Amino acid sequence: MKGVYMDVCLALGILVSELNEEPWSGKLITFNTNLELQKFEGEDLRLTVNFVRGLEVGSATNFQKGFHVILKLAEAGKLKEEQMIKR
Repeated sequence: MKGVYMDVCLALGILVSELNEEPWSGKLITFNTNLELQKFEGEDLRLTVNFVRGLEVGSATNFQKGFHVILKLAEAGKLKEEQMIKR
């Protein structure tokens, strides 16, 4: 994915992450076969975008692993049921 589509994905990922509370704030999941949770910290939007653009991107996504990563983060953050991501 390149161009405008990639820019929209980056913008939405950063926006949603920044609007969330801990433990989700400042984190995103890379969507590829070797999916990972990434924490990003930028002094400004430009540095944040550059960091996210440098992450590995693939055409195949292991969604099951993504759900596992989300659950592990929720468990580590000792989230209550009402704090969990809803459908």
